[in-house]
Amino acid sequence: MVRPDPDKWAMALAVCAIQASEGLRPVGQLQRWVTAQILDAVEQRARTAERLRRGRAVTNTSVFARSARAFEAAPGVVEAAVVVVQGQRTRAVSVRLEWRHKRWLATHLMFL
Repeated sequence: MVRPDPDKWAMALAVCAIQASEGLRPVGQLQRWVTAQILDAVEQRARTAERLRRGRAVTNTSVFARSARAFEAAPGVVEAAVVVVQGQRTRAVSVRLEWRHKRWLATHLMFL
């Protein structure tokens, strides 16, 4: 089986994770693609974002990945750095992907 392009996959995952953490998409949509630890962390960030908004509506700012650089750290393991733009803000996201059960699974995800 040919593996999906890890650069594109990391870019899509980074955008989805940021959107979920901001309340722009349901966190559960990440469940199949990330570890339980990552899912819990994104849920916590989403709850914190909701508290900070204090009931104000979620603004649907455009979120897109500008670029990604991935390298194979070990057989079946890819580490990627992704640049994501959200409105006027530019963010860096690091992702570690492992090829498991015929799909990429994020085992590490970090963004500021």
